[in-house]
Amino acid sequence: HRSAIIYVSSSVSDILFPASGVYGATKVFNERFSDYISYEYGGDKLDVYCLKPGAVATNFSQGLESKIPATISASECVNAALNHLGHTNKSYGHWLHEVFVNFSKIIPKRYLFITMNAKVKESIEKARKKL
Repeated sequence: HRSAIIYVSSSVSDILFPASGVYGATKVFNERFSDYISYEYGGDKLDVYCLKPGAVATNFSQGLESKIPATISASECVNAALNHLGHTNKSYGHWLHEVFVNFSKIIPKRYLFITMNAKVKESIEKARKKL
């Protein structure tokens, strides 16, 4: 029998994303912590896996789905993650997120912020007004 620990981080741990500094920093911690747990306790009977998805259509991201590229459903995210479990210790889960993150790493940050910031900022302001 094998056991698994699955940590949920975010692709925001690898790319800068407008209005997500604190969130991104906590996700970097999750990823690094899973690295240490994997190194110290992982082995033949324990898989330690860190899932770093991009945008997933959940209540957390409600209203942003159309504004964030490569948004996938929660079931797509879970299925992709379970397919990686036991084969690697971390991944973005879904191939769309892998492509989006790698594309985001090669384009200038300024362009990414200009493009995404207007869309995301508008949605964040609407959400704040509802509070």
